Amino acid sequence: MPMAALLSCHLGYGTCMLVGEPPSGSQISFDPMLLFSGHQWKESLIGGWKLKAPLPKLVSDYMNKQCSPAALITHTLPYDKINEGFKLLWAGKSFSIHSILLF
Repeated sequence: MPMAALLSCHLGYGTCMLVGEPPSGSQISFDPMLLFSGHQWKESLIGGWKLKAPLPKLVSDYMNKQCSPAALITHTLPYDKINEGFKLLWAGKSFSIHSILLF
């Protein structure tokens, strides 16, 4: 799946963002020439935060019900409805902060 995401990026300036932690021991195979042609591959674990300082406060705030990450998820869609997610984003009619795709 990550290879298909990288291939779907625009040649020259497309960026593929991998979110979360892969299963232990997993490997991704791809053609390294894709990176030389302008595709970018980035990853984010917990939103790119530096975990040492803010994570304990974030957990404490969550446990004390001072923040609710679930409130940011406005739509949950199966992967085969990915185009519907983009339509929600572009339409501007439906409030869409974060759409979650289920694999």
